[in-house]
Amino acid sequence: TIEKETDRSLEILKNLLRFARQETAQMSVIDLNTVVSDTVKLVTHQLMMKDVRVEARLCGQPLHVTGNANQMEQVLLNLCINAGDAMEGKGGGTITVITDVADGGTARIRVADTGSGIPPEVVGRIFDPFFTTKPVGKGTGLGLSVSYGIVKEHKGEIGVESRVGEGTTFNIRIPLAQAPAAAVVAAAEPAPARDKRVRVINLR
Repeated sequence: TIEKETDRSLEILKNLLRFARQETAQMSVIDLNTVVSDTVKLVTHQLMMKDVRVEARLCGQPLHVTGNANQMEQVLLNLCINAGDAMEGKGGGTITVITDVADGGTARIRVADTGSGIPPEVVGRIFDPFFTTKPVGKGTGLGLSVSYGIVKEHKGEIGVESRVGEGTTFNIRIPLAQAPAAAVVAAAEPAPARDKRVRVINLR
């Protein structure tokens, strides 16, 4: 866990540099179910100390997308920790992270909390760089703006739905990875037969 968190800290610094320089991250095929599961394991104890429960409801099938696992984990950590901060000291709360397949061939992640919601005048600014409603010293205002940039870099979309007094849900949609046609054909057709030779040794 320490090694994984050290790597994540390095990724945070890289994300800040990419945010300033508009650099791109190395992409590969990843499973969003695994990313969500790993993130929930990381934040469960931290949020439990704030009297906030977090749970994952994973899709029954793998959600393969082209992306960067560390970056997507950072997005989910930002959303979960922000939700936990908002509910801290308010008598408990729940964060539910849900994965499924949405219309249009996209993988969807929903991060829903049972907090007090976000006022309408704030919702439109939450993805702005350096905008924060936290007290001085409690946040940089870069978490959601960096998250927005990461999702866009994954050719996805992120949006928020919130009602004061009812809670907030962040919705992330990323295109599912498509297997190359050649790979599909190769998987469907049996391998061609090859000539084989047998060597017989007479020990008598």
